[in-house]
Amino acid sequence: MARTPDDELLIVPYSHNQLVAIATGHLIELSALPEDHNGEGAFSANHSSVMHAVAFIRQLPFYAPEPLTGIGNDGLAVVEFRDLRDFGQIIFQ
Repeated sequence: MARTPDDELLIVPYSHNQLVAIATGHLIELSALPEDHNGEGAFSANHSSVMHAVAFIRQLPFYAPEPLTGIGNDGLAVVEFRDLRDFGQIIFQ
């Protein structure tokens, strides 16, 4: 059967479970960074903040945008969402 250009629209690079695993894994990796890891006085990650963010990400529905994760200079976990028009950010204290 010949492929058509529309077939490319059906390919999904990552499943929801993979995106959740990537986002939570990234946060856990970042939580191991020492204090002042960026050379600008950043705090080490707040364990409670990271664990709350991980729990939140694991509860996301399959239709949620891809969560992008990080640790702010204050040591708090950050989860961001972006799409073509909008941007959202949650900081876990």
